[in-house]
This record gives sequence, C-alpha cells and structure tokens, in this order.
Amino acid sequence: MEITAREILYQGESDLRHYVGRDAHYLFDNIDMRLYEVVDFPTQYVNSKLVHRNLFNLPEQESLKRANFNGYIAVVELTNDCNLKCVYCYRQQNLNNDFMSMDVADALINHFIKLDKDNILKDKNVNINFFGGEPLMNMPILKYIVKRLIDSIKNYSIYFSIVTNGMLLSKENMEYIIKNNIRTRISFEGDEFLQEKLRPTVNGKSAYKIIKQNLDNIPLEKRDLFSIAFSVSRFAGNLDSIIKTYIDLGFKKFNLLFIIDDIVGETNIKLENLNDIKETIDDVITMYADLLISDANIEIYPISDMMSRLHNRIPQINCHSSIDTETYGYDGSIYPCLRFLSYKEYIYGNIRTGYDQKSIDKLPISAIPAQPFR
Repeated sequence: MEITAREILYQGESDLRHYVGRDAHYLFDNIDMRLYEVVDFPTQYVNSKLVHRNLFNLPEQESLKRANFNGYIAVVELTNDCNLKCVYCYRQQNLNNDFMSMDVADALINHFIKLDKDNILKDKNVNINFFGGEPLMNMPILKYIVKRLIDSIKNYSIYFSIVTNGMLLSKENMEYIIKNNIRTRISFEGDEFLQEKLRPTVNGKSAYKIIKQNLDNIPLEKRDLFSIAFSVSRFAGNLDSIIKTYIDLGFKKFNLLFIIDDIVGETNIKLENLNDIKETIDDVITMYADLLISDANIEIYPISDMMSRLHNRIPQINCHSSIDTETYGYDGSIYPCLRFLSYKEYIYGNIRTGYDQKSIDKLPISAIPAQPFR
C-alpha cells in the first residue's frame, strides 16, 4: 500500500489563514499573531483557506516568540505560608509557615552555577519561577537568589518570574520587580464579590481593596510586565467585561484558571455548569477576536497559546514535568512538578545532597525528570 503524506495546511510565513465569519472576511497573520478584517476581499479567493500575503497590504511586524518554551523551567518554593485562604487552592491542606533558608538557597544557586560552568544547557534559556504559598513573604531570599544568579551566570539567558496573590505588591516590592524585569502573575478575581468569596484573607481583611490599590500603583508604562490570572468558576459569568476593564487600565496579559475542584465544593465546575462556562468562554473569545482585529497587543492564556499552537502546528504538551521542568521545595526537596509539592512520594532528591536514583525509578514514567538536568 502506498501512503502519500498530505500537505500541511500551514506552510510558512508567506501564507495567511483565511476565515469567514460574521458576514466578513478575516486573515490571521502568523508572524504578528493578529487577526485582520479585509474589506472587498478578492472574489477569486473567497473559497481559499490560505492566501499569499503579497495580495494584501498588511503592516510589517516583528515575529512574536512562539508559545513553546525552549529551555529549562525551575519552580522555586520560597515558602509554603500564605496570607490568603483561597477555596480552590490545591495546596490548602499543605500550607504551613515554612520558609526557604539561606543554605538551601545557596545549594540551589550552586546548582545553576554548575549548569552554567559545564555549559550543559548550551544556548538554552532558564526561567526561574518563584512560587509558594505566597513567595513575596520571603522577599529577602528571593532578592538573594536573583542577585547571586545575575552576577554569576554567563553561558545562558536567565529569566525570573513570580506567581503572587498581589497582597504584598508594595511600592518597594513593585519597584524591585520592575528594576529586575521579573515577570509577575497576579492571581486576582477583579471583582470584589468574587475576590472575597473565592480568595479570602486568613485574618478576615478585605483582600480586594488591598490588591486593587497595588495594581493601581503599577506605573502605566510597566503594566505589560504584569499579568492577571482570573479564575473560571460557576460564578465567572461576566469574565469578558472584567478582562475588558483591566485592558482599559493598561494591562495586556491575562490568564484563565479553570476551577475543577476546591476544598468546600462551592465553586468547582460540574457537568451541569458546562453550557454556562461555554457561553462565558465564547464571550471572552469573541472579545479577544475583536481585540486582534483592532490590532491590540493582548494575550489571554490559554486562548492565545492555543491559537499559536494551532497556526504554527506546534504539538500540544500537556505536562512539562518530564520535558523541561523541575520544582524545588522550601527545604531543598526536588519534585518533577509544582503540583507535587508536599507529597513526599514524589520527592526524588534534595538540592543539597543530590538525586536519588531509587526514588526516580519509583516515579510514574510521565514524572521522570528530564535529562540533562540530573
């Protein structure tokens, strides 16, 4: 039997994907990841899925970085303490008041310095993602790690990011984040009712007012360094308008966090909620399409990521734990993924003593750590 490979739909930068919808014609430009509406679309191409870009006078844009990450992601748990008690936090049962110490930080720093000296990563990037609990509760260790690595790393590019709830995003911390170009994701509901219901503080104070004020204090010209993560739950019916509000305030990057389960069972998405969730997401996608058409440089993950993968034919990677990621607990324990933090059965070493091959052999195959990082 002779098998002939079919031509891949998207071939390269010379082609534009053609869509028809809402009684109009649209072109998706794979270079700048934007959607353009075309008036008086050429009749001879109305049935074409692909058209050559030379037929249209589109603005020249630099190619945006694609959704896949070409490097090593290290998640660093600075503390398992937190000042919020989010009902859907998967770590709710494992939060204490433990903090990463200086000696664990030194061991972690030495690990990355050795990778650099041995040039194991070649020209790859390293993204260190500070995690918690609430990582800003251990700001001294965060600053120590950042400074030591910036001063020491020579052979690869190193980037820093933070996942925070925004409660401690003070003027001093914000200025430090901006000065060191640390990408920051703020988990925030954007709505006072939702914030107090889903993400209450441990002491009963209003988290919404504190975080909203901290967001307002971010300089307008620096807001593209910060992304806002909104939860998608049974209560998120007006998510598109919430996102639009923060776009109008100058924020350009957003994340959608789908709540499948929580510790009280009030907010998790059930089968009977799927139609409502679909309508909510449809509204967000419609808004996002309009933003792309208007040339707004906005990202809404995972929608923008899915679009990038779709049009670039990048295979979807559902889990990075066996590809390019490791997670380091506050005590130096090494895990394949941040989702395993505090679960001792997934520990396969400690940054101070090295990897334990017997523990690695016991891991599920999907969680075995990637080479050459061990």
